[in-house]
Amino acid sequence: MHQTENHAFLISNLNTLSNQSQEEEQESNMLAAQFPQRINPPVVTDQYHHSETIWRVILDIISLIILLIITIISHYVAKPFTRGFFCSDTSIQYPYENNTIPTYAAVILSICLPIFWVSYIYSK
Repeated sequence: MHQTENHAFLISNLNTLSNQSQEEEQESNMLAAQFPQRINPPVVTDQYHHSETIWRVILDIISLIILLIITIISHYVAKPFTRGFFCSDTSIQYPYENNTIPTYAAVILSICLPIFWVSYIYSK
């Protein structure tokens, strides 16, 4: 009779545990239904990533070579027109003018305005 009571006690505890696990599973399903499921991006294999990186480096090198060719051509082929001048030449002299922009306006435009603009952009 003692074994029967122990057996019944174990079965009731197992039923209680299974009911608790079912309730926890239902609660977790309810919580999962409240939040959108996260969709992970497809996994990129190392080989694909490696070949993509190689092509980007090759494209960068080709762009650099094209830029160097254009720079060399413009430096050696396209000679700028040069003309000498004399300091006493009156045709290039202009009267001296004071600052046309006040100092406070330059400070506001160069420091304060960019700070406000960036803070406005990042506040959105």
